[in-house]
Amino acid sequence: MKNLRILFVAEHYPPHVGGVETFFFELRKRLIARGHHVDVITSGNSTVEADEGGSIYRVGGGQHSFTFLSIPLVLKLAKRADIIHTTMYNAAVPAWIGAKIHGKRSVLSVHEVLGPDFAHVFPGRAYKARIFGFLEKALLCLNFDHTVAVSKATQKKLSRKSSVIYHGIDSSFKPVRIEHESIEAKGFEFLYFGRIAGNKGIWFLLESLKEFYANGGNTKFKLLLSGSAADFARVEKMISGISDFVSIKRSVSRADLPAEIAAADAVVVPSLAEGFGFSAAEAMAMDIPVILSDAGSLPEIAGGKHLIFKSEDKTALIEALEKGAAGEWNESAKKNFSWNKSADEFEELYMSLL
Repeated sequence: MKNLRILFVAEHYPPHVGGVETFFFELRKRLIARGHHVDVITSGNSTVEADEGGSIYRVGGGQHSFTFLSIPLVLKLAKRADIIHTTMYNAAVPAWIGAKIHGKRSVLSVHEVLGPDFAHVFPGRAYKARIFGFLEKALLCLNFDHTVAVSKATQKKLSRKSSVIYHGIDSSFKPVRIEHESIEAKGFEFLYFGRIAGNKGIWFLLESLKEFYANGGNTKFKLLLSGSAADFARVEKMISGISDFVSIKRSVSRADLPAEIAAADAVVVPSLAEGFGFSAAEAMAMDIPVILSDAGSLPEIAGGKHLIFKSEDKTALIEALEKGAAGEWNESAKKNFSWNKSADEFEELYMSLL
């Protein structure tokens, strides 16, 4: 098999935290192990980090200015690339320009199509939600050579021909035997982990927890969060009346995350929109029961012990919390998501385009 020169164009890349960042990091690692050369252009502090499989170029400026500031570097590196692979949102335009000018094959990965769900990203700012919805539609009109959706739910929202390649779950997320205290001694504890973002359902969750505890709920709830100081201040204000039950911890490294998940009795994923659902998939890979909404791809990836509730329905979430604390779970076959399988499918796709 021919060794390829691949160019990833991504507005964020580790150490920045997020699902897209994890996707490109894990895919790059496996493509390099197969002998391919993979460069990355991303936002950051104007540095270049070289390793055994290529270089990571960080373009100075903010997230939105990346669209314009990255173009000169994309044009330079695209010239010697076989494949240009990018994603929504701010990276799509420079990647498309580089591919078209140099006649290179291009792949667009779509992790979610928000559309009207931008209202959850920008609550109370309808004008901004409409602008971003319009820009999303415009980006999806760009004629990349192939489009990949990360789930069937995401694929259904695309008007163009596409294929589905699921994300993988790192092998560190596996069942772990931990000597817990008895639930009677320590109390049942739920866990929410992830970014503080409206579309992830964090504000909906906190409003629901107020009712849950007002109605006699007595389980513990840990929030493992990443976000700005303003985000944390808002969370702290919202839980001020239920702080005897709800605790906050700043997010930990990916290496430490499995231990946090393993220590929980159940994980809650209350997303209002979801393209894949790393939090749910990672918890289920570790055999931790999950309460998840029916938004987007979440029912598609559900397996093991779980409960699914209607998105944005506080009564349904509270009922699920009560059932979960009582050990009343639904159970189905566990889903397996492999980064090696994902890399196999992308490698095959790249070769088919040349």
